[in-house]
Amino acid sequence: MSLIKAQFLAQTSQNQDLAAQILEHAKDGLCVYLKNKPAERWFSDGIWRQLGRNPATVTDTDWSSKIFPTQQPMAGYRFVGIDGIEYILETKASPDSGTPELVVEILKDISTPSRQADALARTQRRLREMLYNLGDQVYVLDAGFVVKEYVHNKIDHFFQSPAEQIVGKHLGETGLPQSVLMQLIEGIHQAKVDGASSGIEYTLAEDGRQELYSASVSVLRTEEGGIDEIIVAARKITSLREAELKLHELAMVAAKTTDFACITDASGKITWLNQAMLTHSGHSMEDLKGQFLADVHNGPETGPKCIEAFRKALKTFQSFSGALLKYTSSGQKYWADIQLDPVFNEAGHCSHFICIERDITLRRQEEEELALTKEMLLDTNRTAKIGGWSYDAVKDIVYWSDVTREIHEVDADFEPTVPKVIEFYKDGESRQRYYEAGMNAVQQGIPYDVELKIVTAKGNEVWVRTIGKVDFENGVCKRLYGTFQNIDHFKFIENELKESSALLRKLADHVPGALYQYVRFDDGSHSFLYFSGGIFKIIGVTSEELLIDPGAMFSLIHPDDMELLNQTILHSYHALERWEMRFRVVLKDGTIKQLHGISSPEKEVGKVVWHGILQEITGQ
Repeated sequence: MSLIKAQFLAQTSQNQDLAAQILEHAKDGLCVYLKNKPAERWFSDGIWRQLGRNPATVTDTDWSSKIFPTQQPMAGYRFVGIDGIEYILETKASPDSGTPELVVEILKDISTPSRQADALARTQRRLREMLYNLGDQVYVLDAGFVVKEYVHNKIDHFFQSPAEQIVGKHLGETGLPQSVLMQLIEGIHQAKVDGASSGIEYTLAEDGRQELYSASVSVLRTEEGGIDEIIVAARKITSLREAELKLHELAMVAAKTTDFACITDASGKITWLNQAMLTHSGHSMEDLKGQFLADVHNGPETGPKCIEAFRKALKTFQSFSGALLKYTSSGQKYWADIQLDPVFNEAGHCSHFICIERDITLRRQEEEELALTKEMLLDTNRTAKIGGWSYDAVKDIVYWSDVTREIHEVDADFEPTVPKVIEFYKDGESRQRYYEAGMNAVQQGIPYDVELKIVTAKGNEVWVRTIGKVDFENGVCKRLYGTFQNIDHFKFIENELKESSALLRKLADHVPGALYQYVRFDDGSHSFLYFSGGIFKIIGVTSEELLIDPGAMFSLIHPDDMELLNQTILHSYHALERWEMRFRVVLKDGTIKQLHGISSPEKEVGKVVWHGILQEITGQ
């Protein structure tokens, strides 16, 4: 506790009359000090609280930096309180403290009229500042339309003259266009009649551009009802109107588009939906307005992870892109491609969200079917050992499908190049033919389909069939692409078939007689399908001649045997019984030979085919 304060309290506690007098007169504060130490003074707690200080922490010497003697003739003090207002305390005569060394001053606040004036002035400043900030330009006129004040906040092109040259001039002398001047006068007249502010809009030419302004006109009256001041606060609204127009155009587009458009507030609650979304979902605006966007149109099969990501985007004011399974009001499922974006105001705060949805149900089904088809195709290609490949001639990049890699027996990380591809073909004829086919394709645009041998990465020789097609543009090869098939198994079968065919042909040519196939169609026509080479030894006619002209055989039949031959053939045709007959032929040199024919019929669609043998039995 302060020593001075302790002495003062001790003295007043012993003198009740002194304490009563001080309490009666010291409503605004006390100042106590020792005559021999005037620099050390104790001020009562109320004074320090108004200064914003804790009375318990101040010392007797703190007053000199916060409380100052007045410059007025009367004794007193002044200080500035926590409310920013200056206080003046008058020193009153104090009663005898009972101790000659102790001086007690009773203080009285005499600054009330000053505070009121300051408060009024401060209020006026605030109101005027608020008024000036209402517009880009504010000007004050007297009752005679003379400019008393003019303030421009942002734009300095409201008048044609500098601001300092405007004050004191009549409104009509300020350089305003006549049309604007008439609108202002009309607005002032309207405000006078209505007793309230009136609004007008006008345009001004600024730097070759027409700027739109919106002005508020107010008339302040005197106590007697006359005009005191006319205040006009104008704000440039060109950008605002342009934004409103764009917003209106966007709203029209959003309302007419077939995509689903939705606008929410910053919390994600729906404020507007276009007609396309309402029609598709089966809901009304009243049903959905105010609902949380992340909770509408969901159902049992809607992915929880996607919903959680959508909610997180709304909470953190982030964008969201993704596909969601959603439901209409009738429970019908549909897939929606969603794009959610936050919109931020000039202060950087999210004001709302815009969400655009597109029904991709059909596309999703097509993608699923395409994926299934691709999977089936890959399985089929893998089973058939058919791969794909392409070569970007511009970028010099080779691509191999998985099956192509499997055929070459390379690792998954193998990177094919043109030289590496050529090296896989077996040195010699295969590599030379592939090189020539590739060069013809690149230089002349000639496609190819060749069967060659390759040596795989594991050293295995494999027969492959490679097909190449060419994309040519302005005489330049842009791309080669095609298929690559392992035909090793087919080559093996082909070789076996060739060997078997050669064996059968050898056997047929060495069988005594001639093997043949004869066909008779339901319309009565007939021909030979096959004759082995032995027929030439029998009748002197080659198999090739008989296949071209079956009549060359029947023309050699002995006339006496022709009728019976035809009868037996017709009987076998209808009864499908084995045909067998001995008959004679007359060769070109007149030689007559005896032949024995045996064949078995086989019924096919629209025809009967006989498989048989002819033998010469003349010697028998």
